Amino acid sequence: MEPCYSKRIRVLLNDNNKDYIQKSIVSYPHHVRQELCTTREVYRCGKRETAVKVFTIADESVYILVQNVPLLNGVNIKNDLEILCSRFGVLDSIEPVKYETKEAFCQTFLVKYVRLVDAIRAKKSLDDHIFLGSSLHICYAPEFESVEETLAKVNSRQRYVHIKMAQLKNLSK
Repeated sequence: MEPCYSKRIRVLLNDNNKDYIQKSIVSYPHHVRQELCTTREVYRCGKRETAVKVFTIADESVYILVQNVPLLNGVNIKNDLEILCSRFGVLDSIEPVKYETKEAFCQTFLVKYVRLVDAIRAKKSLDDHIFLGSSLHICYAPEFESVEETLAKVNSRQRYVHIKMAQLKNLSK
């Protein structure tokens, strides 16, 4: 089932005698890299500066956009990226997408994980990771989820919260 709130335009590409369908996706504000937070108190500063952003269950997704992937001739970037992303969990799909970028020689991939926790770990670990000389930017892409996937995700989190609440009640007795 096609997600209801993403605008997809399909374009046929020919790469090494294989036909790929490349999706053109719209840029959303949550895809943009945020500025680093420089006003934290000293006791709250970590080893590296990060942007302050809170993700709700609706923001997190099994779909992640991998931006700033270098566009190199003669290198099978998709396979290299698949190997890198599969370190964090089982991949459902990985495909290049047409996305307007500021960098002339960079491309964007849409990666779908089977489990949400794998996508969360991948985003945390791969954001600002150096890949073939380029610093990757990873962001969630919940706009690609279908209504059924979103409902399953919310129900799963609700079950998790109920289990944790029951554990806390047992500890307090």
